[in-house]
Amino acid sequence: MKRKEIWIILAIFTCSQASPEAPLSRQRRVIGGQEVPEGEQPWLVWLHGKIVTQRLFGFIPIRHKDVYCGGSLINRRWVLTAAHCFDGGREARDVDAWEVLLAATDNKGPPIAPVTLPESRDSAFPVVGSTCVVTGWGCTKAGGGISRFARSIELPIKPSSECNSTYQPTSMYGRLCAGFTAEAVGRGICQGDSGGPLMCRDISGRWSQAGIASFTSRYRPERFPAVFTRVSDYVDWIRLKTRL
Repeated sequence: MKRKEIWIILAIFTCSQASPEAPLSRQRRVIGGQEVPEGEQPWLVWLHGKIVTQRLFGFIPIRHKDVYCGGSLINRRWVLTAAHCFDGGREARDVDAWEVLLAATDNKGPPIAPVTLPESRDSAFPVVGSTCVVTGWGCTKAGGGISRFARSIELPIKPSSECNSTYQPTSMYGRLCAGFTAEAVGRGICQGDSGGPLMCRDISGRWSQAGIASFTSRYRPERFPAVFTRVSDYVDWIRLKTRL
């Protein structure tokens, strides 16, 4: 179902290019985990973009690419996702190119509810060592296709230094590091998970969106931690743009 009345808010994507010495290629893309029961995450959103890449005579579409991303509903009109899902110029930002799927809105389906955002600038949330949950429709193995059903996995929050040494970004400001470093674990985010929510328990025990799936290792995503945009650093900006 296409919901044109829902606007898409682009989370600020702060990833700069990795330095030439970066040991791994980065992939903006759940491996392992389990299917999400219906209604368990009523804020979850699936985004599908059919982006025109070539036009005949400048106006007849003859080629396109499919882009899949996750997102979270923050109110009746806005979806929180990753800005890089819309890389590709004017065509990628055309609302008619995107399909937005939500939970059912009738009595036969589970209710839709907005996600809870964290406190603004709360650098202590989430706590390093705590376990959070990321959900998406991404591939279930490196190089595979997207999943038919939303899947979730638990990921431990790691010190920023682990992702910094792995990917060597310019800065880890505004980012979170979460995931595993053991090959035997076999869990992580994958292609198609970009923009999906990283949910953590706050001090009151309530689920709150701590992160937005950003990128991981291209070839070995199950062996390395992933990088997420830290939502608390952008709560003020989100409220300003959406008037929440």
